[in-house]
Amino acid sequence: MRKTSKKMKLKILILIMIAFLFCNCNQTKKNDLTVEQIWNSYLEQYGNQKEIDKVTSIVQVSRSKLVKLNRVGTIESTLKNGKIRLHYIDEQLDVTTVYDGSNFVRYCNGEKQEVLKMEEIVIKQYADFFHERNYLKHGYNIKLVGNDMIKNKPVYIVEYYSKDCSSLYYIDKKDFSIMRIKNKEQDLWPIEIKSKDGIKYISKMISIDEYDTNEIDVISIDFNKEINDSFFQLNEAPSTQGKNPLIFKK
Repeated sequence: MRKTSKKMKLKILILIMIAFLFCNCNQTKKNDLTVEQIWNSYLEQYGNQKEIDKVTSIVQVSRSKLVKLNRVGTIESTLKNGKIRLHYIDEQLDVTTVYDGSNFVRYCNGEKQEVLKMEEIVIKQYADFFHERNYLKHGYNIKLVGNDMIKNKPVYIVEYYSKDCSSLYYIDKKDFSIMRIKNKEQDLWPIEIKSKDGIKYISKMISIDEYDTNEIDVISIDFNKEINDSFFQLNEAPSTQGKNPLIFKK
């Protein structure tokens, strides 16, 4: 009986080891994804290519709250064919920034102001609402740089980079949703995702930098509005009387 018992224990031990190895192999296989597969799975969260190809222009209005300064304003972003016009307004500032596909111009409270080099890089990037999908066209690359845990969820860390800048994307391993985007300038935390016309977008986020925490809520977003190209030409300080978006009060 003792001999049989030893044999049974050995068999059970072997079975446990095999089961453990099988689980490890399955886990390895499950997570053995290329960075392109991870990135494409992340992008699929925001809509399919058929719906995206229909988009010719985007107008988005967002509420911005700087927590430390306790200042609330709005940002109106208008995009079309690689051009972008940004209008920020609060009780102290009225700033319009335009990129016409080649040049930048900015007016702050009616006076012309320089657009910094790092701002130019970011504005060019966001002039294409789908820049992450079109990253190769814009000279960006992606690579898997590690793994982490966020809110008790395992995530992939994918670096999204060009010769000028780099961001780390923390992507949920289970459903490929975005958990965090971090770069030298800011730390973005998506809070809410909404959908319109078959396209999903981040509707709430928190942006943290060395100066303040910015709580951003998208109030409205419209696709395919008729926008004349002249809207992206800014040769003099814009007249905003009667055209300002709503200033959200504190």
